[in-house]
Amino acid sequence: MRRALVLIVCAGCNLYFGPDPGGHQRQPDGGVGPDGCTLPPDASRPPPDAPPSGYWFATCVDGEIVLGDVQSEDVPPADLGTNHAVIASCHSRCRAPVGIYECLGDPNCTGADRYLCEPDSVCPDDGACAGSGTSTCSTSAACGITVQTEVCTCVGNVESCASPCTDGLCSPLDVLAKLAGHWHGVVTPPDFASPYEVDLYIGKDGHLTAYGSGEYTAFYYGYDGSDPNRWITILAETPTGAVGFVGVEFDPQEILPGLVTGVHVSADRLKFTFWDSWLSDCTRPFVFDLTRAP
Repeated sequence: MRRALVLIVCAGCNLYFGPDPGGHQRQPDGGVGPDGCTLPPDASRPPPDAPPSGYWFATCVDGEIVLGDVQSEDVPPADLGTNHAVIASCHSRCRAPVGIYECLGDPNCTGADRYLCEPDSVCPDDGACAGSGTSTCSTSAACGITVQTEVCTCVGNVESCASPCTDGLCSPLDVLAKLAGHWHGVVTPPDFASPYEVDLYIGKDGHLTAYGSGEYTAFYYGYDGSDPNRWITILAETPTGAVGFVGVEFDPQEILPGLVTGVHVSADRLKFTFWDSWLSDCTRPFVFDLTRAP
């Protein structure tokens, strides 16, 4: 497991990451931050070298999350063999093409739906419409942010629903389709770092490959490159741009979701703000300004 760290010096006690030769990695729980501050332990994360208690993988078939229990840490074929069970269903549909999600020793495979299912593009069915009035549907993002997904209007017992639209895009699937391709540009980070160039390669299904330049990785933290479980997902379109998550890889077994807000995408321009939201404190904006590249 990759461990080398070089600490950087800054003011304050809230910057818990520093660069290493391959990227930016969080200090071990209870370690010392770059400003000399002691970091609190993170009880939600297992010891970095703890072996998994078993090997579980999941995939999505016909809108259902299928779990396979295998005897090897090697990624199995897409059918997961014959020892499998349905553990959840997508609210919308499977991503395409079929992907494999490594459950990291978790027999419940928590979080598999985020990577294997398309984000909801419509509100859940709230029952029959009666009378007149309006209602809203929303979903939780991160850092206490709640995103409105649709507004439904009931007139004379007939209901019609509509999502907010930005840049001519009115659903998460519309945004994801527009994001597909190669993007190159500049990231303006918080004042503890200097602007740097990035390349993002986004598949039609949301799979993400990212590369930074110089001393920084594309998303400042973690590592560059591609991973089968590394995605960009869109939760909802909003009047101020789409909101979603991007996978930040600290290790093949630790891909954390970072919040992205204000996503504006056109034929040749992509802008959004990335937040290190796994810290539960969205106070460090990384502003991406990219253009479509060959």
